[in-house]
Amino acid sequence: MRPRERFLSVLHRESIDRMPAVCPLQTATIDQMRLSGAYWPEANFGGEKMAKLSLAASEFAGFESARVPFDVAVDEEALGAEIGRSDRETAPFIMKPIIVEKEDLDALVVPDPGAAGRVPVLLDAISRIKAEHPELPMICAHHAPFTLAAQLRGEEQAMVDIATDPEFLEAILCKCTEWGSALAKAAVDAGADAIMMIDAEANDLILGPEEFARFARPGETAMVKAIHALDCPAMVHICADVSLTADQVADSGVDGFSIGQGSSVKDIRARTRGRCIMIGNVSPATTLYSGTPDEVREETLRCIRDGFDLVAPGCGLSPKTPLVNLQTMTATIKTFRKT
Repeated sequence: MRPRERFLSVLHRESIDRMPAVCPLQTATIDQMRLSGAYWPEANFGGEKMAKLSLAASEFAGFESARVPFDVAVDEEALGAEIGRSDRETAPFIMKPIIVEKEDLDALVVPDPGAAGRVPVLLDAISRIKAEHPELPMICAHHAPFTLAAQLRGEEQAMVDIATDPEFLEAILCKCTEWGSALAKAAVDAGADAIMMIDAEANDLILGPEEFARFARPGETAMVKAIHALDCPAMVHICADVSLTADQVADSGVDGFSIGQGSSVKDIRARTRGRCIMIGNVSPATTLYSGTPDEVREETLRCIRDGFDLVAPGCGLSPKTPLVNLQTMTATIKTFRKT
């Protein structure tokens, strides 16, 4: 099977010859920058270099996928937020919330993704990657509505809104969902094979089941519906523990659920009951960044045996992750055979 076919077959829960070695989260590292000649910050602001660095994860680390962007500020910048420019080890980041007063939401117009912020750069990178390597699955990531709303409003204020002004937060969520649907369509039109929604704020430490049902699940569900209407699979990633709300994530209709190293795949699978594939959760910090190749191999095998459908990092990679550790993980995935 070719990499794209293998990856999509997993998401559709169809038979495969072996597990694909993919990374649906941040892939760029200093080693890959050095080998490809495409460095941050330039690779965050230009389509040609973004594509080149994305493909470095396949060429040098052994991943059977391409994934863009490398930061989680593309949505916010497109909607008008000021971002801090990155350096070689730091991705762009939002400087401050932009919805401070209710009038700010009234003034927020959802733009055309093709002319908003760095989205044209993102779309250019996707098109370049698909033209050069059509056999690789092309994954585009952006924020899920709840996490985007929390960024635009400010995380602490969004939590206050849940208790004191939930209707206002829901109004923000509506615009975030409208934006996410438009961006997903633009990405698929450019060549994306799958959409990864990052919903890092929608974890059990922040939202209980009732809050998740009101503020996170509707946006995820609407986004999945919009992505599926494009004949494209949808994934979601939530970093911290999601044991209490995993069933609701599955209720959204999402095809793949990526969990961090703080969650147990056995617990999450029991709650999702086979309604989506499980993705994760080799630790990007204690294992991939700080561990030895032998430790990487052992944790990768543990994730396979624990029942992940796709074994991948449990969060985005640190730029200083050693290349040999990534190569060890991908080689272990590709050569594993059930006995």
